[in-house]
Amino acid sequence: MTRLLLLLLPLFCLVPPARAADDAVHGFFDGDDLLRWCTMKDALCTGYVAGVSDELSRNGPSVCRPAHVTVAQLRDLVTLYLEQHPEERRLQASSLVVGALRDAWACRGGR
Repeated sequence: MTRLLLLLLPLFCLVPPARAADDAVHGFFDGDDLLRWCTMKDALCTGYVAGVSDELSRNGPSVCRPAHVTVAQLRDLVTLYLEQHPEERRLQASSLVVGALRDAWACRGGR
């Protein structure tokens, strides 16, 4: 039994520590991941932001994004939001994209 534990011990060192319940990210990516991609102008960032934005506009009028906005402008907006809100980067990336878009273009009265 002791030999087995000694063999398995190095494996336990490779497992990252669990996050506290209030720090839990229930998606695949958090704000730190997204900021890393966005500051490198990685296509992952652009695609992720565009996908969240498209889904948000499809599901209701919580964000009134102007028609002329480009995907690059969306990426830059989200990057700025992440840089200005470091305390939120532990949260799920998709919710941070929604927060950035709502801050910029929240619908006022009706739509």
